[in-house]
Amino acid sequence: MMETQLMRATRVTLFTIATLAMFLSATTYAVTVDTVPVGDPGSGGVDYQFEMGTTEVTNTQWVDFLNTVDPTASNSLAL
Repeated sequence: MMETQLMRATRVTLFTIATLAMFLSATTYAVTVDTVPVGDPGSGGVDYQFEMGTTEVTNTQWVDFLNTVDPTASNSLAL
């Protein structure tokens, strides 16, 4: 009987931990940047087509990006 209660308590504890982990997990945000195709491959400074944002990036947006890609400020990307 005591083992049954211990097993039940263990299952309840594990279920609670799993539920909390699911709800407290990091939230991800999608960022959509409007872009337009640029260039004529081979006739400019680069030999490939690329896309450029249609609006400028603010300092706040840049800082948010840097904090997202390097939250520990280790500067592993050499930015």
